[in-house]
Amino acid sequence: MNDHVPAAERHAEDLAQRAPAIVIVAERWLSIAIAGFLVVAALLALGVAGVRLVQGLIHQGLDAFLIVTVVDHLLLVLMLVEILHTVRQSIEARELQAEPFLVVGLIATVRRILLVTLETSNVGMTTQGVVENFSHNMIELGVLAGLTAVLVASIAVARRSRMMRPQA
Repeated sequence: MNDHVPAAERHAEDLAQRAPAIVIVAERWLSIAIAGFLVVAALLALGVAGVRLVQGLIHQGLDAFLIVTVVDHLLLVLMLVEILHTVRQSIEARELQAEPFLVVGLIATVRRILLVTLETSNVGMTTQGVVENFSHNMIELGVLAGLTAVLVASIAVARRSRMMRPQA
C-alpha cells in the first residue's frame, strides 16, 4: 500500500512523526544554554556585589547606601538562582510551574521596595523636590505593598493546589 504513496508524502509523514522528538531535543538544549547563561550572570552579579562591598568599605565606610546597594545585588543573584532552579525543574519534569516565577516576582518586589526606601531617605534635595519625590515614592510603595500581598497569596494558593493534586 505504501508503494502507491509518493516519496514526498512519505518523507513529510516521517518528518511529522519525528518532529515532536526534534522539538524536545531542541527545547532541552535551549534550556541548558539558558541555564549556562544564568549561571554566568549570577556569578558576575555576585562578583559585582563583592567588589562594591569591598570598595565601599575602603572608600566610604559602612553606611545605609552601601548596605542597600549590596543587598540589591544579592537579591538580583537570588532572582537569577531562582530562575535557574525553575529552568532545572522544567528540564527534569518537562512541565512549567508558576510558583518559582511568583517567588522571583516577590524577590523583585522586595528589591524595589528597598531601593524606593533608600530614595525616600535621600535628604540632599530641595524642599519641593523632597515633597514631590516623597509623594511619588509613597504611592509606589503602596502599589508594591499590594503587589507583595498578591504574590504571597498566589504562592500560597500555588503550594496548596500542588499539595492537593494527586501524585502520579
